[in-house]
Amino acid sequence: MREELVIQAFQSMWNQRSSVDRLSFTEMCQLIRSELLDERTHPRVRKTPIEKFLMVKGRIEESTMPEQIKKDLIDLYQGQLDEIIGNVNPN
Repeated sequence: MREELVIQAFQSMWNQRSSVDRLSFTEMCQLIRSELLDERTHPRVRKTPIEKFLMVKGRIEESTMPEQIKKDLIDLYQGQLDEIIGNVNPN
């Protein structure tokens, strides 16, 4: 995986994240997890991780980034989603 390109694509998809000078791969994965858990939304209006994943996936697919970067980014979101819903043992 082209980690640096994926990080740049991740930051470009969400303008407020592009202000982060140096985002590590681990930090990006933590942000993805937080986004899927909808942690920055009031509890009464939070969406499920699957709903959030589908929304993000659509946004990525509609973007103009290269297809391989889209796939890598979607795969990262899918991996975090799998951990959240218990399909993958994180150890």
